[in-house]
Formats: sequence, C-alpha cells, structure tokens
Amino acid sequence: MANFNRLLGNNPKDQCLDGVHCPRTSASGLGFIPPIFQAVALLNQPAPVQNQYYTILNTINARIIFVSGRVDTTGETLEARVTIDGQSDTYSWAAVAGSNYWIYNSSDPTGWGILASAAGVLTTFVSGGGHLDCQSFLAELRKTTAAGAGNLRGAVLYELL
Repeated sequence: MANFNRLLGNNPKDQCLDGVHCPRTSASGLGFIPPIFQAVALLNQPAPVQNQYYTILNTINARIIFVSGRVDTTGETLEARVTIDGQSDTYSWAAVAGSNYWIYNSSDPTGWGILASAAGVLTTFVSGGGHLDCQSFLAELRKTTAAGAGNLRGAVLYELL
C-alpha cells in the first residue's frame, strides 16, 4: 500500500521541501499524526550580561503558539530575536520590571504587520491561524541596557509537528 501511495503522490515525504524536514506520519505511513504539545520552553537567566542573547528555544518542525519575555529590573530595554526558517526579526520594548511582553499571531484580518499596544503587547505572525508552523525556529532574548541585575525570563509555548 505504501508504494501505491507513493506512486499517487500521497506519501507525506513527497511533500518535503528538502527530504529532511517532513510532516510526521503514523507508523503505517498512512495519515498524519496531530501536533504534540511540548512542555513550555523556559529561560530564567540570573544577572544577564548586557547585549548577550540567551536562547529560549531552538527546534525544528514546530508550531509556535507564543513567545514571551520579561526582565526583573525597571529601565531596561528588552529585545527578542526570532528566527523562522532562516529569516530573523527583532522586537524591543522599554520594559517595566515584571511585565510580560509577547510575540504571537493575532489572527488580525487587516493583513501582515506589527501591532503594539501601550500595555507592552506585541503582535506579529499575522496569518489568521493563531499559530505559526515552521521548519526551524529560534527564539532569543537579551537586554540592551544595564540598569540592574534582575533576572531575564522567557517562554515559548509550542507543539512539534
């Protein structure tokens, strides 16, 4: 049956872009396996060094739900760098101690763009799905000022595809 599916182009491996990053299939090779929720990837960096990026998550074949970051010192500039399938974007906030800042898909129907609110919420990945599927994903966080030694914290909620 697997050879017949391959001839028909029904083999999920035929849908791979590079023959490596392929959709997961059941053991029989028939049908897709739904994404698997992972434990939240966490970063808790005590006394972070100014301008040094700290990795929250580096993975492949993932569905990203959100990325968040915070710093425990007021007066710091918090910066997140997200690399999706080799394309990097950087976001920064004038952070308030203990406030969380987010990057997520807003499902905003107005199209691609970045929206920011006064509450420090950052919205990107505007594609209408509420999540982002990617072959490779890297989320990093840093502070670009040196107002204090408060912890740098980050989280990524994700699933494996």
